[in-house]
Amino acid sequence: MFLKLVGEGSADRQREADEISAWLATRGVSCVAPAAGFPRPLEGDTWLFAYPYYDCEPLTPDAADVARLGEELAELHGALARHPARAVWETATRVRLAHLEEIRRGWASGTYRLGPRPDDLAALARDLTLDFVRCDLPATTLHGDLNAGNLRKLPDGRPLLLDFEDAFHSVLPCPFELGLVFERIVLVAVDDDLEAARLGSVLVEAYRRSGGVLPAASVVDWARIVRSLALRSLCVITSCELAGVPIDAGEWLKFFRLVEAATARSAAFAWAAQ
Repeated sequence: MFLKLVGEGSADRQREADEISAWLATRGVSCVAPAAGFPRPLEGDTWLFAYPYYDCEPLTPDAADVARLGEELAELHGALARHPARAVWETATRVRLAHLEEIRRGWASGTYRLGPRPDDLAALARDLTLDFVRCDLPATTLHGDLNAGNLRKLPDGRPLLLDFEDAFHSVLPCPFELGLVFERIVLVAVDDDLEAARLGSVLVEAYRRSGGVLPAASVVDWARIVRSLALRSLCVITSCELAGVPIDAGEWLKFFRLVEAATARSAAFAWAAQ
């Protein structure tokens, strides 16, 4: 078993995320449903959540792993599009994006001076080519946080998707999900632009082959998508700081490095979109 202790204030959110996982698991998506009989209350306003334990490995930037991931993402997005709570999630997404856009405007106007590189963040906020809303593209419900820690590989090679806490406010264009996955699984691990582009093409082609629908390459600038996601994350960090939750400088700097990598390696994204 995999056990997780959650405080009372976060237990409802965890329970709702587990309900999504259980719903998806019954529809063939590779994710972890909670163990029967959990969660259970413990002393001290703590809840015990339990899940079956899977002997997993990290996903690798290998063509076979990337193709399986593209297929799994198509299955995930197809299933989430039919979830009965989508209308509620759309409202939550609009509220969250409005909040983050307000923070962006604060940076652009010079209201905020937070983190280790405030001038650079203000410049990013003023860059009108960056857009983490993209209301010009069709939206669907995404996982919302497919970093490397939330993507594992089962012994049979199938990806395992973990932690659906962000799905509630992630009714967004699907290039945001694929761009994040490409960045975190491929770009950060593969130094050669040509090989990274090849793997990006594998990801996109597998997604489409399995029923996933992407906008035409002419309207998706993958490097800009990733830079926009990093700006959104920096706005999220700002929101935490403004709420009194201190964020380590290393977390701020991580997203600046991702912006810089996406800029320096734009060729890899351009080839991947062909």
